[in-house]
Amino acid sequence: MSTAGGPEDPGTGARRRRPRAEPSPAQRALGLLVRREHSAFAALAESGEDDWAGVARDLVARRFPAAEDEEAEASRSRRRKAADFLLRRGFDVETARAASGLDDDG
Repeated sequence: MSTAGGPEDPGTGARRRRPRAEPSPAQRALGLLVRREHSAFAALAESGEDDWAGVARDLVARRFPAAEDEEAEASRSRRRKAADFLLRRGFDVETARAASGLDDDG
């Protein structure tokens, strides 16, 4: 007999599990990517190379170099674009502001 909770195996009284649907190729690929990203972040943390502020500063220096004779308005625009770039890449607001130099403006 089955109860209101669902089907039971009549011999043991244990619940039977519904077989899971086979994941689609896209679902399998996504699962692999998630596991690979998790492994990469764990490896970075174990090696001590998780200095995100340093990574952000390096990105800003490489992608948004300051010109020698840059005017104040151009400098502010460059720093704002650098902060936007970092935010789009997943850095937190404090790190983006510090790395781009926006904290210096007050």
